[in-house]
Amino acid sequence: ETISQLLALTYFSVLSNNFSGSIPKNFGKFSPSLIDVELSENNFSGELPPDLCTGFKLRKLTAYNNNFFGPLPKCLRNCSALTRVQLEENQFTGNITEAFRVHPNLSFISLGGNHFFELSNCKGLQSLNLSHNKLYEDIPTELGNLASLQYYLDLSSNSFSGAIPQNLEKLVMLMILNVSHNHLSGKIPLSISHMLSLQSVDFSFNNLTGPVPTDGIFQTTTAEAYVGNSGLCGEAKGLIHCSSQHKSGSFGVKKIVLVTITPFCSVLFIVMIIFGILKFHQKSKEHGEESKSTEEYQLFHHTVLGRDARFTFSEILEATKDFNEMYCIGKGGFGSVYQAELPTGEIFAVKRLNVIDSSEIPKLELQSFENEIKTLTGVRHRNIIKLYGFCLWKKQMFLIYEFAERGSLTKVLYEEESLELSWDTRVEIVHGIAHAISYLHKLAQTMRVTEKCDVYSFGVVVLEIMMGKHPKDLLTTMSSIKSLSSMENLHAKVLLKDVLDQKLTSPRDHLAYLVMVIMSIAFSCTHVAPESRPTMRSVVQHISASITKQAYCTESFDLVTISQLMGFHN
Repeated sequence: ETISQLLALTYFSVLSNNFSGSIPKNFGKFSPSLIDVELSENNFSGELPPDLCTGFKLRKLTAYNNNFFGPLPKCLRNCSALTRVQLEENQFTGNITEAFRVHPNLSFISLGGNHFFELSNCKGLQSLNLSHNKLYEDIPTELGNLASLQYYLDLSSNSFSGAIPQNLEKLVMLMILNVSHNHLSGKIPLSISHMLSLQSVDFSFNNLTGPVPTDGIFQTTTAEAYVGNSGLCGEAKGLIHCSSQHKSGSFGVKKIVLVTITPFCSVLFIVMIIFGILKFHQKSKEHGEESKSTEEYQLFHHTVLGRDARFTFSEILEATKDFNEMYCIGKGGFGSVYQAELPTGEIFAVKRLNVIDSSEIPKLELQSFENEIKTLTGVRHRNIIKLYGFCLWKKQMFLIYEFAERGSLTKVLYEEESLELSWDTRVEIVHGIAHAISYLHKLAQTMRVTEKCDVYSFGVVVLEIMMGKHPKDLLTTMSSIKSLSSMENLHAKVLLKDVLDQKLTSPRDHLAYLVMVIMSIAFSCTHVAPESRPTMRSVVQHISASITKQAYCTESFDLVTISQLMGFHN
């Protein structure tokens, strides 16, 4: 209750602690100068205090990832100074329009993962995230009046029905539109192709029908954006041509190859799969009666392909001439990778695993393994290389992936192309990898596995991306030091700019701040003690919040030392 008596309180932040319980009801009532309230990433519950905006000066309210519930405080209705509200992943309910009435400066609202049931009409918004709520009926046409929307409009994972409003074309500055996982019907409006600022759209998993527009953003959008709409057709690669819609026995969408430079996440897949194989091999010793050769089970070859695969393993064999060395494009610790180009023009990467003889795996365990493969083929994430399936052939195991056109991150990082990797591009790469690993950890949260090894590996990759070389010397030094004070003393004179990739000039302004955050997170992820490493979920949240925060360094970037980064992102 004592914090309620701080009359001159201006900023209040308890970000990323383990605080629980409720916020005192009088908090803010006697603090008319309150400008910024940060309650995110704790275990707070109850309702938000009713007098947060007593002095009408509150500009930022962030309380994501807690257990708050109930309606939003009525005081927010007339809090005209408000610029940013971020309350995702709570249990809030109520009418969004009633909560936000007169907000001429409000530019960012993120309310995903709550239970709101009506939309807002704040004309100054630049970003609006209302995903994973309980919004239903038609998408309000009033959204077309939010002319300031510039970054994203995310309405995914609700219960919207009806047609996509035509007047969304009025959002001429919008970059990202996501209406996936709803119950929308009808055609994709041709008017959306006139939104020249659009960089990404997602219409997947609705009930949309008819031809997909061909101009504007639709010229570069892949079939990934249309998956789960049984009635869509079009000229885009991966979609069934409209003329063949009624001739096909199963009218579906074929996924196409995505270009990515996040091979680190595909390695995670391979590690998971090989771990499963070795586990099954170990168990085979305990199943004497079941350990008959699987030759009977795989008379010729056995294939497990995901629903998105529209090819056969025989086509893969033909495309690689039975895995001739001339089609081998890389070799590593897990196996060799072959490029297979089908007559359709689609290209796949096929990895032949360096594992035990597949015929030694008992039939029962092999079937369990195949079930796991089927699950992995259903994983969809923009930063994860797609796994289409696997095949047993001549007692060898093959994994079939989408083809990453630009090759490996190592190639881009160490060869002449490294000059293309500007600081902002490297921040984007790190952000994407973090999202992918966090997504995989979320999928595996019911499994009895540890995530901290992945966190450490992520930290190593981040350091390598930012330093332009493997950080083995730095990591060796860090692992040999027993106390934080010794670590700080050692690095007190080591400048951050001298550790970063010397091929690039030092970043400036907001980008300099982001580089500091990224490097600090990398140090946390590579902490010697696994229990001291952050979760990937918190890493994603820190990076995302930092990108949108528009903060700047408080001192010259060229004077920042490594020791100052220890705990910086907290």
